[in-house]
Amino acid sequence: MNYLFLAAAGVFVFGAIIHSLVGEKLLIIPLLRGDIPPFLGSVRLARRTLRMAWHLTTVVWLGIAALLALVANPSIDLHFAVPAVLLAVCVATAALSLAVTRGTHLLSWAGSLIAAGLIFFGAKGSF
Repeated sequence: MNYLFLAAAGVFVFGAIIHSLVGEKLLIIPLLRGDIPPFLGSVRLARRTLRMAWHLTTVVWLGIAALLALVANPSIDLHFAVPAVLLAVCVATAALSLAVTRGTHLLSWAGSLIAAGLIFFGAKGSF
């Protein structure tokens, strides 16, 4: 077991929690109270997209933490585990984007789903 990788995973989990909670309170909420330019014709969509993008960082950091935790254990089959984690991150980011933007941020959710599909079919021998 590689405890340095596990410690690095812990740093990412801690960072993800702090990033999401503190960033929302100290940055995102005050920022969204100010003047925001419209995105795809809507200030509301601009605010929702900004919040979503902030929290997508948290999802990705949790995915990195999961990968580090897997790599730390030499008995894990990485040919299965790594694509599984990446697939989960892509599906989570697609779901978050789809829900928050109600489908209007097409490149975000559709791109994540396309990547998820490519990962799934690329690793079909592993699943």
